[in-house]
Order: sequence, then C-alpha cells, then structure tokens
Amino acid sequence: MAANPPLVSVLMTNYNNGCYILPAVNSVAAQTYPNIELIVIDDGSKDNSPSVIERLARIHDGRFVDFKTHFSSDNLGINAQLNKGIKYVKGPITMIFDSDDALSSRYVSKSVDVLMNQKERNPSIAGVYPNPILIDENGRIIRLGYSRTFDAGLLLGWYEGKEPMSYIPGCGPILTEALKDAFPLNPDIKKHTKYERWARVVMMGHDMFHIDEHLFFYRMTDNNVSGIGKKVGEAHKSGRLQDVDMLRVENYWGST
Repeated sequence: MAANPPLVSVLMTNYNNGCYILPAVNSVAAQTYPNIELIVIDDGSKDNSPSVIERLARIHDGRFVDFKTHFSSDNLGINAQLNKGIKYVKGPITMIFDSDDALSSRYVSKSVDVLMNQKERNPSIAGVYPNPILIDENGRIIRLGYSRTFDAGLLLGWYEGKEPMSYIPGCGPILTEALKDAFPLNPDIKKHTKYERWARVVMMGHDMFHIDEHLFFYRMTDNNVSGIGKKVGEAHKSGRLQDVDMLRVENYWGST
C-alpha cells in the first residue's frame, strides 16, 4: 500500500434497510484500508434506519476521516439521493455501496491497488469491479457469483433499447472525476439504476477493469429493485442452485 493512500469516499444510500445497514457499515469500518470517508444518506426510511445510522456514527467515531449523515424527509429514490450525495464527496476515488450488502476486509485495499496499477497501463481505465458472493437475507452464503470481463457494448445497449445486462456491481470503486461525468443521474429511473450509471460512465469514454476475485457479499432479498434477489432466492430454495459452504457472513467481517 502507498505511504499516502488516496482518500476513498464511500457513498451509501438507504431506504428501510435498518436490519441490514449495521453489518454494511461495520464491513466498511473493518477495511484494512485506512483512508476512508463514509457518507450515508437515508431516503426517508419509515423503519428504524435513522436511529441505527445515528448509533453507527457514534460507534465508529474516529474510524473514518469523516462520517457524514443526511436524513431526507421524503422518499425520492436512489438516483435523486445520489445526486445530492455526490456533492459531499471529497476523495479522488468513490465507491457507491448498497446498504444491504457487505465487504470483505481487503475489498478497498485490493480495489485501489488494482485500479492504480491498471490506470498506469491503460489511461482509459477509470474503475474496477470484482465478483460477488451471494448471500440470503439472513447473511448465509448461497453461492459464488461471477461477473465478466469488461465489454462496453453490453452496457451501451441501454441506449439502443436492448434488455439491460448489468454485469458490473454497483460498488465498483471508480475515479471520482470519471464518476461525476455521469451526473446528474435521472431521478425518474427507479429500476436498473446501477446499469444506467455505468452506461453513462462508459458513454463518456471511460473503461472498467474486472478483478476476478470474490470480494464482496451481495444480499439476495425480495426487495432487490432489479428483482434478482427474488429469482435467486426461489431457485436456491427449490434446489436449482448448487450450495457452497453455508457459513454466516459475520465469519468474514465481524459484527458490532
């Protein structure tokens, strides 16, 4: 790791994920990478999310360069809140992270290292993304997930009216300057928000690099906006998915 590692801004939006945001934030706090700011924006949650977020800000006081929180009175949607949150970002690298997922402890350090190395080799590289480990709503591992080598054409199909192929996880770290090229995001888009964001980045001439390692935990629930959680959950319960070790995700990154 560099002597003065760049500041990484983790931008997290949350809506009614009070039962999941604690492990999500804990996994960010457990990173081996030292230089992180965390920005949490609550999108008008009706559950206990605000009190959990306030508690987390107290628990992790001093862990982050900064821990910003913002509470919206209205539920405006992910893109609308990201348009607000991007204004708070100070780091040269940004990671947009869902409040119901979790990171392995070396996620940020590995991603930053690969991003900096690939950027030197190919100046068009602006971000990186790994493979996920799929977990259920109780934090149990369902199976290993796999992304694919970067292919700009699969993303740009969005603008040709093709069915979205969202193979880049939303939490891929990216150079902030390149990410801001995609903003402002369309607040009217409520589904496939990650796909739209990455398609905009690629349209601006930026490329991504696939890290072929399993570095984060992607939670499959019935509330996943894309609908993938419900599909995977049903397939898993019916035995159509091959199980891997059914270990609790807490074994990987701890809990508070």
